[in-house]
Amino acid sequence: MRCKVFLLAILLAFLSLRAEAGIVFEDDFTGGVGNWTILHNDASYYSTSESGLDLKTCAGDMWAGQTDYKNLFTIATPPAGALAGDFTVTMKLSFNPTAGTWPQINLIAYDNDDNWVRANYMRYNNVNASFQLAKEEAATPSEIGHVVNNLGDATFWLRLTKTNHDATATYKQYYSTNGTDFTIVNGESGTDFGDGSLAYVGFVAMVDDSPGGNHAYISSFQLDGVPEPSVSMLGLMGFGALAGLRRFKRNQ
Repeated sequence: MRCKVFLLAILLAFLSLRAEAGIVFEDDFTGGVGNWTILHNDASYYSTSESGLDLKTCAGDMWAGQTDYKNLFTIATPPAGALAGDFTVTMKLSFNPTAGTWPQINLIAYDNDDNWVRANYMRYNNVNASFQLAKEEAATPSEIGHVVNNLGDATFWLRLTKTNHDATATYKQYYSTNGTDFTIVNGESGTDFGDGSLAYVGFVAMVDDSPGGNHAYISSFQLDGVPEPSVSMLGLMGFGALAGLRRFKRNQ
């Protein structure tokens, strides 16, 4: 009986370690863009400094087969397991979408150009600055909804969350004006997408025309999730459990 209790304690300790969420990736861009793989890269549209990343909107989009966007920033080497589990990605920035048609900055969960979910801030219908949640599956796009909120040049936080369940995942969008209190966009339901796995997470700034007319000033990007335990950690745990079990048996 004592042996079973001991093994159960080891199992619970492992599960506790596996379930502990925290920051698994963060970048303030002061060291450049070396942490990123940039799809359709055009370096003339971005620069870095001690203040972060200055990213200009590029003409193009990924919508209903359109794939002429530029500078989709994706995390180059996300920690193992971080994108397969639940996660929260948060970006601190300022962005005043005033120039061109449909100017927007997007946080994006991305498998390929035909399958993605994006949480954006844009000039919706070229009238009102708004937060919008949208997705595309098998090259068929859909808007989940939008909320008008004109923030002007103020700093804000844009957030996208992923929660796995029933062989799919639910994505939700939030924003904050102080980095602490977050407001959900489009209610609690969010949108279901994919099978729980995910290829990339990142961001992109786009506009239908007038490229370069809008600047997203990004000061931080953070991914909170549950990475897989390292091989060395699992080895230490296994060794500790075996040693403890041997000591237990010797004392019987």
